[in-house]
Amino acid sequence: MEPGRVEQRFGNLEATDGGFAFQGHVHGDVHVHRSHNVPAEFDSLPEAAFNAASRQHTPSCLENTRRNILEQIEEWVDSDGEKRIYWLKGMAGTGKSTIALTVARKYAKLRRLGASFFFSRGGGDLASAAKFAGTVAAQLADTSPELKKHIYNAIASSPRIRALGLFDQWEKLVLGPLARLDKNVFPLPIVIVVDALDECDSEDDVSLLIQCLAAATAVESTRLRVFVTSRPDQPVNLGFGGISQDTHRDFILHDIEQSIVDQDLFHFYKDRLTRTAKRFGLDNRIHSDETIRFLVEKSSGLFIHAATVCRFMHEGGQLANERLSLVTVAESALTKPEKELDKMYTTVLAHSLAVGLEPAEAARVQALFRRVVGSIVYWTFQRKRPGPFVFFTRLSEISF
Repeated sequence: MEPGRVEQRFGNLEATDGGFAFQGHVHGDVHVHRSHNVPAEFDSLPEAAFNAASRQHTPSCLENTRRNILEQIEEWVDSDGEKRIYWLKGMAGTGKSTIALTVARKYAKLRRLGASFFFSRGGGDLASAAKFAGTVAAQLADTSPELKKHIYNAIASSPRIRALGLFDQWEKLVLGPLARLDKNVFPLPIVIVVDALDECDSEDDVSLLIQCLAAATAVESTRLRVFVTSRPDQPVNLGFGGISQDTHRDFILHDIEQSIVDQDLFHFYKDRLTRTAKRFGLDNRIHSDETIRFLVEKSSGLFIHAATVCRFMHEGGQLANERLSLVTVAESALTKPEKELDKMYTTVLAHSLAVGLEPAEAARVQALFRRVVGSIVYWTFQRKRPGPFVFFTRLSEISF
């Protein structure tokens, strides 16, 4: 393995008679010497980390929003309870990833973040568990010189590590090194953040990942806490169902009292639209209380809708007021924010239906989908917006 390739993961290298000397700057200067040859490289994915370049402009939770859930998470991290996995589950668009990013940034500042992995459907390696163990190990190595040494020893003793399965990699790169740590290395709990677990492209790997995480929290030498977010999809439900209920604490995000969510949405809209008005010299109508109350109601508890609306208006620049009119006309055709949400939920539905079905089986699943969802849509439009059944008709003709 080339020194430069190792250097990216484990610090600076100096050649020695029998191998290399590591020199890092994690918690002070470190010199870890090995007499063996450098082993074959294992896979790591820097783009999966919370502080990857792709997320540098992604905002955390706005101040004074999500206080209830964030306080609960903070209390859980520092508790002595046996439930060392916190599973935050919620429907698409409810703000799970923003909360995960907020948690990761918070504990990184406190120097208590062990690792983070943000899955992303359609994101190539970010949708795969293939590099999960290597990515977590590479980040854990930066938290402690002693842990870095144990992880390097594990790599040196396993030249075939890239060919191993997920759990075997996890055992060698994470479980073993953690078990060898002195209990005083981490006096406070450290946190691993895993976002959007449901976006891992292999249902079998989802279950295996949950087993990996549960095994890590069982290592007594470290008070490890694992924060996981996902939609309440069946593969994730089955995965958590396969481990003891005593190991995980569950929180359903979309079950938070609507008045609390609406208050957070109000603060979010107020902040974002006030910034837009100041940026482009617009009048106060764009962020008046009346406007924001209407937008909050239109968002129906979905932060993804609020974020999309605010971005849509901000990108309009001097025409933001005109775009506001498009958004607030309830009887108009779908505006850009609604179209973007349609795309997102179409993707969600497409991945919620079983794959690998025979044509006859797929037809039965589609028929069931039309009956159930069609009834919901019909009832909703009858109650709120009687008349426009074109949407209902089109929905009933969808094929997946």
